[in-house]
Amino acid sequence: MAEITFLGTCCAWPMPRLGCRCEICKSDDERDRRLRSSLLLQHEGKNLLVDISPDFHWQAMKHKITSIDKIFITHAHQDHIGGLDALNEIFILNRKPIELYTTKKIYRLIKKQFPWMFQKKIKFKEMKKMDIDGLEVDFVPVKHSTETIGFIFKLDGKKFVYIPDCCGVEKDKIMNPDVLAIESTKGFDHRQSHGHWPVQKSIQLAGDINARTTYLTHVGHYLKHKDLKRKVEKMGKFSVAYDGMELEI
Repeated sequence: MAEITFLGTCCAWPMPRLGCRCEICKSDDERDRRLRSSLLLQHEGKNLLVDISPDFHWQAMKHKITSIDKIFITHAHQDHIGGLDALNEIFILNRKPIELYTTKKIYRLIKKQFPWMFQKKIKFKEMKKMDIDGLEVDFVPVKHSTETIGFIFKLDGKKFVYIPDCCGVEKDKIMNPDVLAIESTKGFDHRQSHGHWPVQKSIQLAGDINARTTYLTHVGHYLKHKDLKRKVEKMGKFSVAYDGMELEI
């Protein structure tokens, strides 16, 4: 069994937004308080992190994360790598380098921004299909505004697919997931941009790949959690992730 925790579920800017007085940002619902997207998988005593947002310090404090064994990076945008410097504290606590997995191109972009972290604290490993104590980890290229990948985790016959930024993906490798976590940066009325598609495209993808259950994540600034959840639940086996939400595979 692997335990999954959504450390953050917001898009590039956390909510509530600074200075905003909209209904989302005034909400008393804790699920409307979102830090930037990151995911923790715990399996056989290992902590595996997918992306590391600028909010990682506070996410780690809240969830008492004091060690990271491996990091998997989807792409080199700041909302997904901005917390890498916080790993200095993790390194000091554990005194061993942390393995970072991604493509060579994404790694080069990351290293330009955090060169000091790759001297001895972080060790780059090119992303390839691997097995971590029975947890199979694979990746899939994703269309976005920069080179991007999504991650596929399989354990005991169950499949979890995580794609937090997307405006297109080849479907063959991600068919029939038990759980799909997919981006919802843009609302139903928004047009597709160079890097993101409207949320109905994520819902369409879930149907195309026969996802058993789908959670929207990387949530944008357009509906309160309860309203978005109510709307998508009427469309099938869909829900909305929130900070601190836990799943098992």
